[in-house]
Amino acid sequence: MATIDQVEKGGRFVLWLVLAAAAAVVPIGAYGLASASARTAEQVRQDALKEATKEKAEKAAKEAASKPARLTLASMGSVMNMLEGSVGTIWFSNASSRQGVVCIQGTASAGQQSTKSLATCNKVDAYETNVKMSVMFAGASIKSICPAGTCAFDVNDVPAELEPTAVAAK
Repeated sequence: MATIDQVEKGGRFVLWLVLAAAAAVVPIGAYGLASASARTAEQVRQDALKEATKEKAEKAAKEAASKPARLTLASMGSVMNMLEGSVGTIWFSNASSRQGVVCIQGTASAGQQSTKSLATCNKVDAYETNVKMSVMFAGASIKSICPAGTCAFDVNDVPAELEPTAVAAK
């Protein structure tokens, strides 16, 4: 009987060792599984963020490529202009291989007073000649500044922050 008791005690000892080891290993395994899941979720989030940034950059590059180049009026060379009533008109030629958009704004002045026109843009092709662009002034402003109809008329490029979004079609 003593041998059976010793075998039983040895079996219980082994059983308790296995249970103790399982009680220690299961939480460690669960922690490892949770941290692996968290690492995977973080990696998925970072990959999604990289993909979104890449798509945004590609979209911006595509928009920039589709947007016509901005040309300055000064790069066109000689410009003729005329102010008639509340409409200012300019003529110029693009004597270069560049093509793009010219955006202008007129200023009518008499003495110390002046008024600005609405901004306008026009697509200009390479080597295009006799390009005509018109700018509109408020009729009441022109009449009050230039009652005799003699105003100085000047045209300048539109600053980028004031550039109209639509370009006049030819």
